This record gives sequence, C-alpha cells and structure tokens, in this order.
Amino acid sequence: MIWNKIDIERLLAIGLATIDESGNLLGANDGFMRLIQDRTQRLLNENVERFFIQPDLKTILGMPTDAGGRIFHGLLTLGDYAGLTRTLNSTIWRESSTIRVFVEYDVEGLESLSNTVSELNRDYARAQHDLAQVNIKLKQVISELDQRQEEIAQLAFYDSLTSLPNRRLLNDRLNQTLVASKRNGFLNALLFIDLDNFKLLNDTHGHGAGDLLLIEAADRLKNCVREMDTVARFGGDEFVIILNELTKSDNEATSQAEMVAVKILAALSAPYKLTIKPQGGPDTFIEHRCTGSIGVVIFADSDLRAEDILKWADTAMYQAKEAGKGQIRFHTLVK
Repeated sequence: MIWNKIDIERLLAIGLATIDESGNLLGANDGFMRLIQDRTQRLLNENVERFFIQPDLKTILGMPTDAGGRIFHGLLTLGDYAGLTRTLNSTIWRESSTIRVFVEYDVEGLESLSNTVSELNRDYARAQHDLAQVNIKLKQVISELDQRQEEIAQLAFYDSLTSLPNRRLLNDRLNQTLVASKRNGFLNALLFIDLDNFKLLNDTHGHGAGDLLLIEAADRLKNCVREMDTVARFGGDEFVIILNELTKSDNEATSQAEMVAVKILAALSAPYKLTIKPQGGPDTFIEHRCTGSIGVVIFADSDLRAEDILKWADTAMYQAKEAGKGQIRFHTLVK
C-alpha cells in the first residue's frame, strides 16, 4: 500500500495500541505513547490500566461486542505521567485475546481526521476475518509513520524559519514547567525578548535579510542557555525563553535570570554580517546592528496560568523598550 504525505500526516494524529485482557500494553505507535507521555516506550509489556480514566479499562472490557468486534466508540479520557488528562474520540475492538485501541487527537495545522478515522474503522470491521492481514497492514503503517515522525513533528510544533519551538510547543512546555515546579519547589524564569531596530532592516533590505537575521538571532539565543531550557519563536521578531529549575531562593533566581538576560543582550548586540543571494544577481553583503529589549518574570506557583506569565513578561519587555531599548525589566509578582 502506498501512503502519500497527507495520509501520513493524518495518521500521525491517531494513537494505536494493543492491550491484553489484563491491561498489559503489547504494542503501540508513537502517537499513543505521546498521549501518555511515554516517548521511550518503557511501558511496553507493562500494565497501563491506570491511564484509562473515563471510562476505566475494566468498564470497557466488560462492554458487549457488536457484530464487527467493537466494544466501545465515543469519548475516552486518557491520563498521562504528569497527571494531565485529555478527552478524545476513540474506538476499541476486541480481537481474539487482545484489545485494539484507536484514539484520534488534534495536531495543529492538519486537516480534520474524522473521515480518516471512519475509513480505518470500516477497514478494520471488514478485516476481522483475517487478523493476520490486518496486523501486517498495521506494521507497514507504523513503519512508514516512524520514518516521517520527525518531519511531521517539525511542521506541527516548530517554527519553519528558525526551527525553534513555536507557540503551541512553548505553551505545552510552560504548562509542564508549572506542574513540575509544584512538585520540586524550584523557581523558574520566563524571558520575553523583542529585537530592536529589526523593522529598519526589513524596510531597507527586504524580508530576505530579515529572515537571515532571525535565523542568526535564534542561534545566538540557544547558545546563551542550557540544554534543559526552552528557546521559542513567539512571532515576528519576538522570542521567549523558559529557564527551568533555577533555585528555590527568590533573590538567587532573580540574579541567575538577570545574568542570562545580560548575556543575551551582549550576544544580540554583536554585528550581524548577512549575505543575500538574489536570483540572477551578485551577492549582497550587509552588516546590521540589532539590540534586544527583555522582560522577565520569575515564577513557581502552579496555580498561575501560562497566558498570564506571558502577558506579564510582554508588559515588562515593553517597559524595557520604552526605557531606551537594549534594557532588561522584571515583572514582580504580588504575593
């Protein structure tokens, strides 16, 4: 069977899992493992009953089987390691001594998957008499999905220009940081960065030059932080950095965040030497100077909302810009 790119993108948004009657996970694709936050697949051959929240797995297994072998079709709430839950469209079949679980979930930027799920449901209903053939087909699909996984994840969760995490992945990581902070007690910092003098480059030399500068700025930002931190492109010439697990002291966390912000300002202010390669013309060499304005929020409380932290950091960034650009301003949380 030949699968085109659209088929692969659609199937990425489906979790596939095979479970025995005791709740042990016999096999699953990356989509299902992502739902329960187990990308290392350490749960294979382990009991996954605890991840089935509503209805629970015992209730599902006790449901009657229809003519096509289906025992459940509707909304299924799954949990994950972080304690987060998602309610998703799902269909579950009984196949001999195993249970086949199909879960449909949404991936940003992809088309609606309802038609694809319906087609898969019909395919499997027709294939109940030949389970071996169905398993061969699933192995082929999973193999092809594995080959395209990195490409599709790049489209869904990363900025196409800089390859940094996009807003969707940034929000996910910020929420994970809030949950982890409640558990470990560490303070974290969010830095909202806006490039100064960027519009001048675009107006003078065009968006091609602006894109080259954004790519270079993204690399400089990544070199200023640890691997455990997150550097994301928020949009336009705005970037956001999450500094994870700084310390448990307010003063020390503020000092650490300020040191990183100062390092970022120095990195961004170094001259940008850009080479524009127009079609059919000679290369154009540009040297541009660009500073940054940074707003910072120190946070730990898991009861805070991600959107509020971003808003506060954005406000502090504009205060830094109004103070003369190339400045750092902190937003103080009221306790």
